[in-house]
Parts: sequence; C-alpha cells; structure tokens
Amino acid sequence: MHDEAGVSSRAKILSIGKYIKKERRMKNNLVITTKSSKAILNNNWMVALWKWADSHGISNDILPRDKKSLLDLKELDLRDRNLITIPKELCNLYNLASLRLTSNKIKQLPKEIKNLTNLTELCLLSNELTKLSKEVCSLSNLKILNLGRTDIHHP
Repeated sequence: MHDEAGVSSRAKILSIGKYIKKERRMKNNLVITTKSSKAILNNNWMVALWKWADSHGISNDILPRDKKSLLDLKELDLRDRNLITIPKELCNLYNLASLRLTSNKIKQLPKEIKNLTNLTELCLLSNELTKLSKEVCSLSNLKILNLGRTDIHHP
C-alpha cells in the first residue's frame, strides 16, 4: 500500500537527526528504530503521564489531558510539588521549551531528558541533585540552566 504521496506504507527513510534510521506505521503506533534502541510511541505514554499527574495533583491547566494540547505544550511549571522523580514519559514532550522544576526533592533526572531537544530553559533550583547528568549536557538548545540551591558543585 502507498499513502497519498506515493510512499510505501511499510517503511520510509527519514532524515530526522543522525539517530533515526526509519519510520514504520503500524495501526496507531509509530515505531522508530534508532542506533541504540527501538521505541514504540503510542498513546500509552500519555496515559501513564496523565496518571502520574493525577497522582501528584497536577491539574489539566498545567499538564493538558488532551493529546493535541499535550503535544503542543511549550512550557511546563512543576514547582513546589514535592516531586522526588520525574517520569520518563515527560521527556516525550518534544515541543517543550521551558521546564521549571523549582523547589522539589528531585535527586536525579531521567536519562530520556536528552529527548527534549527544543528545551531552552531548565530550572532545577532548590532540588536534591548532586550531579549533572551527561544527558542534560547534551541539550544543545539549552540557554538557561538554573542549578541554584542544589548540591551540585564544581570540581
């Protein structure tokens, strides 16, 4: 089968980033094959993220509960939530430009944080971080990184 553009529905070669090799559509799932792993992106990650948000009292105004608004989200302010961890599913919000995690109890960020390639601001002020991960250092568009009142020290 071919789509409207005449491209085979089995696989298309993509030129997105140096890691993505091909894309294949299977029903409602988008399978992305990377050099390091395979990731299946479907609505399951959104459901998991919404359940996490509900369990932490994060309202629909802060983290939208509809797919389009969630995927379009540019800013996310999760300050003063007593968060200990951030779910890896949050790192699927590829349009996110600003992530504020001020005044929580976060000790470590998920390695998937590297997927937030449009992130320009990351505020980790007043958390329990002791080191900055290499994944955060790989965020090439990051312009503002606030690490004040954390346990991260220069060597």
